[in-house]
Amino acid sequence: MVLTSYYLNHMNIRNSLVKLVFTFITLLSFQLTFAQTEIKFASVAPDGSTWMKTMRAIADEVKQKTNGKVTFKFYPGGVQGDEADMLRKIRINQLHAAGFTGNGLGEVLPEIRVMEVPYLFQNEEQVDAAANAVQSVIEKGFEEKGFIFLGWVDVGFVHFFSKERIQTINDLRNKKVWMWQGDHLAKTLFENFNITPIQLPLTDVLTALQTGMIDVVYASPYAALAMQWHTRTKYISELPVTYASGAVLISKSIFSKLTPEQQNILKEVCKTKFRELTLQTRKDNQTALETLKKAGMQISPKPNQEELKKMQEIGIKTREKLVDKLYPRDLLLKVENAVKNVKQ
Repeated sequence: MVLTSYYLNHMNIRNSLVKLVFTFITLLSFQLTFAQTEIKFASVAPDGSTWMKTMRAIADEVKQKTNGKVTFKFYPGGVQGDEADMLRKIRINQLHAAGFTGNGLGEVLPEIRVMEVPYLFQNEEQVDAAANAVQSVIEKGFEEKGFIFLGWVDVGFVHFFSKERIQTINDLRNKKVWMWQGDHLAKTLFENFNITPIQLPLTDVLTALQTGMIDVVYASPYAALAMQWHTRTKYISELPVTYASGAVLISKSIFSKLTPEQQNILKEVCKTKFRELTLQTRKDNQTALETLKKAGMQISPKPNQEELKKMQEIGIKTREKLVDKLYPRDLLLKVENAVKNVKQ
């Protein structure tokens, strides 16, 4: 009996020690998991641009508010490839986050392209109203796809940049027009223009302009200036084709490694900084336009009323054709109604 009692006590003590050690290891593992997280972030935006300056400011503030536990490593200027390349690398965990234009965002969630339908937005207030109208749908959609939507990063009104003046649809049809490779929205628009564009990744555009492979591109004034496309074109269309919206996404897998407090810090810092970035980008586009004019770039005047009507009809046709292909009708109606409720 004494030996049995001793044996049982010994076993109980040993089991308690094993449980204690196991608990300690589990807690230590948990602490190490949340000790420090480096977020690898990529963008096609050049280093030194307003977009990358904002990302570096976000990194500094997040690092400070998390006591150095959350940091960023940056890959700007397309060094990780085009947006399709960045997206693929996020999915295999080589990257964790990136800044995307609508083209890249649409590869994850096609519905977001409703924010870039052609010839709809007349001013930035309409853009903001539309973004607010679809925000909750977009956030939920990205989360279901494995991403956390950290905020809008506007690119701005998109114009045609060309080597020769473009004022009519026929002018455009006689040119070698670039199209971002894989852009379903742009493809549909050009089909309705009866144009066969030359598809290239964003990173090949400047070289293609230099060699004469293409002679028409589309971009916001600031983007064209930042990517040096203006050095190979002479004209910019006064009438914008669309408004380009961008956003920053982070994979749920890396986001889940942050503590709830760190997640909130990242979201709140991004919310504030990206709104500041949007407003600054709008100013930068105005400044860039003036800079381009001073550099000798000429403005192709707006089309006449008849031609303008044709373009607007093509815009409507394109929007309708993409219903249930990129976005549902109810989402398009949300955007159109938001636009209608804002004065031009």
